[in-house]
Amino acid sequence: MRAVLMSIKPEWWEKILTGEKTMEIRKTAPKGGAGAPKPWPMLVLAYVSGTGGVQGQFLCNGWTKTNLLATMVDQSCVPLEDLEAYAGGPGRKLCGWMVREPQKYDTPRPLAEFGLNRPPMSWKYIEIPETEGSAVKEYLRAVCLCAAIVVAVLFATGMVWYGYLVAAALFGLTRG
Repeated sequence: MRAVLMSIKPEWWEKILTGEKTMEIRKTAPKGGAGAPKPWPMLVLAYVSGTGGVQGQFLCNGWTKTNLLATMVDQSCVPLEDLEAYAGGPGRKLCGWMVREPQKYDTPRPLAEFGLNRPPMSWKYIEIPETEGSAVKEYLRAVCLCAAIVVAVLFATGMVWYGYLVAAALFGLTRG
């Protein structure tokens, strides 16, 4: 199964785990675009800088790319000045990866387990063996089934607009 290994600073990982940070900022994002049938949702493994191992994971339902950096401040927990400096100046675009369902591993996993001897500078694609991937696939199927049921109930009760909003949020159908 294809996944992403991402390097994250310890302070950002803690904010992701607490739910305070729901958007991770990068200059690039996976191919396919938000809303494409694959690879979304994508499993992102978190290598926490300075720890020597993969500390956990989260799901990324999609991403947005925008030059309206002020819209990213609250979800990313990054001040506007820092976003502009990282982007290379005002008006430059950055990608915001949507963070959902973060999970901290009980035991950190070494990079060698993923065929790597050093972490990526930002992020990179990796392949996860199918034995582990099959459990993740079952989990993702269950999440999608629950989401489909919620959307169906909203449509059936006449809350069509809410159904569209929930579907867009759950399946990453929005893009900046």
